Amino acid sequence: MTVDQKERVWHAREVVRLLLKSHKMRRLYGAGHAYSQAAVQELGSSIRAFVRMHHLLRLEVTRDALVLGEERVYEEPNREANIAFGIFLGGVRSIAFREGVRDEDLSAFLGVLTDRGEERDISAVLWDRELEGIECVCLDELAEGWDAPEDLSPTALTRLAEMNAHADRIIQRLEARRLLGEGGAVYEATDTGAEFAKLDAVRLDEADARDDLGDALVQLGQGRLRELQAQVQMFDPTALLRALVDVALDGLALRPRAIGVDGAAWLIAEAPLAALRRKDLRLLAALLERHAQARPAAPLAASRAIDQVTAALTTAERVDAIVALGAAGGAPGAFIQVLRGLGDAGVAAAVTAYLGATEPDVREELNRFLVEHVARAPGQLERLLAPDVPAETARWALFLVSKSNSGQVSEALFDLGRRHPAPEVSEYAFFLWRKHSGRGRLSAFLEALSAADPQERLRAAATLAKARDPEALEPLQRLIEEPSFVGRTAEEKRALLAAVAAIGGARATGFLRRQAARKTGLFRARAGREIREAAQDALEVLEEVLSHGGATR
Repeated sequence: MTVDQKERVWHAREVVRLLLKSHKMRRLYGAGHAYSQAAVQELGSSIRAFVRMHHLLRLEVTRDALVLGEERVYEEPNREANIAFGIFLGGVRSIAFREGVRDEDLSAFLGVLTDRGEERDISAVLWDRELEGIECVCLDELAEGWDAPEDLSPTALTRLAEMNAHADRIIQRLEARRLLGEGGAVYEATDTGAEFAKLDAVRLDEADARDDLGDALVQLGQGRLRELQAQVQMFDPTALLRALVDVALDGLALRPRAIGVDGAAWLIAEAPLAALRRKDLRLLAALLERHAQARPAAPLAASRAIDQVTAALTTAERVDAIVALGAAGGAPGAFIQVLRGLGDAGVAAAVTAYLGATEPDVREELNRFLVEHVARAPGQLERLLAPDVPAETARWALFLVSKSNSGQVSEALFDLGRRHPAPEVSEYAFFLWRKHSGRGRLSAFLEALSAADPQERLRAAATLAKARDPEALEPLQRLIEEPSFVGRTAEEKRALLAAVAAIGGARATGFLRRQAARKTGLFRARAGREIREAAQDALEVLEEVLSHGGATR
């Protein structure tokens, strides 16, 4: 598999990961929650980046996997948790994301997967929606012929029926207490549902039995209320810290005098440092994300506090601590969120982490981060091109350089890659240098002037004239002054002399006058006449342009 193919598969896996994340957020919190909306935005950005690089993302849907070409980019052995199995069962056989797909379309697509009624297949709902930028190939499952799974024994089928019956009983108990579908919070139960046994501690009174509670969900006596207060006092420290930061940010925005500016600002700045001291990347990522959400509308005191956080976290000692936590694995998504919050320093930290990372999921997350953010600090990639760096890593760094569009920095990195001791690295660097750098493209066009095909030579001359790169002037003049120039076709002579005029402007007039008077001898009189006439014509056009205030390079 080539580097481009590996990158395509990796990028598709990242899209699927974000699709699963968005699907989970939608199920847990609903479409309107900030977590769901942020997940959809992240998914949309990833899909649009894929489409920009690879033109189309088409995933084939099988009974247990999502497939890109011949590579499985998602599979899950547990059919109950396998999103591909549900989509396949709904009649969908292929999903394609095209250029211009919007976050609204993706949100609607996720709604089809999570919010549709059981009476309609996914394929039928998608057919009705006609989502722009998303195409699905759907088949009727009955027409295709569905076989009942053969891997479930009678005992397993009986156990499944018992589990369904148990779930029905739990639902009945929740409905009886008006705890199902009520309130603004969502709680995820464990697979066993053991926590529902605690409901027995809250007794239903006569009002409960008559279904006459009004707006109340559960009535508690004073004893139970005191127990609840004691549980609140044992609030999880992580959740408590996040809640306090929320209060501080909101308070500074809404009622700064009431909350106290100095104390709130201190809390905003200190909380991320406390998270780092606790070695809690997830908490640190959540706090930085909250800062990013608050910054656009934050008052001056909050903005200053947030800036203090960035400055404090980007010290060498703390960056090293963040890199060590991230490289250890366990929370790669949180690690990347933290790197985003570090600004330009995040790129340097990502390169450091990449050199030391051994966990595949960490490297994949770092790959994606560097693709998106390397333009912030492309010079940091120099460390990935060191002679002792593995060839595969150096080739990946060169690919990142080609995507950064960083001018002179890219030129220097390509030069460094061309000097790499590994041939596969130096050759790849030369290829990218010729394709993506100004000097490389100039070298390629100048080389094309000596191609065997006259038409290719003419195209190269026209391209050089159009580009007007000053660095091309001297090589072109040397080529024209060579004795072999006399043997070129009349068209080439005109094209190359016109290119000198276009690139050199006023600086080229002396050279063109010399060519207009060039002598070639008796046996090449015709070729000499062609050179003199082409030079004179180019000179006249140039003088006309200059007389009307044209460019004088």
